[in-house]
Amino acid sequence: MVAVGWTFVCTTPDPPGKMSAAEMEKYGIEKIPLNELKKRADELHIAPETVEELLKQGEPIYYAHNLPVVAIPHHPEPPVFLPKILEKLGEK
Repeated sequence: MVAVGWTFVCTTPDPPGKMSAAEMEKYGIEKIPLNELKKRADELHIAPETVEELLKQGEPIYYAHNLPVVAIPHHPEPPVFLPKILEKLGEK
């Protein structure tokens, strides 16, 4: 069986405190006050355990909605796998 894997690369921006308003908008970075965190946790897909940890820190949360992610496939080497695939298919 041949499986194709993927690597996902996410380029993270500078810390929000060092970003311009334009950069924050580009990455969809939103500052969430602690008093809103529990209400919005489901919407933001943040686990209850994580919410509790973030609340203990006592700092506002910066949430990035639009980080660029690039999916890079891992391709098997044709000389190694192609003959085996053709053999299993009955083609040589």
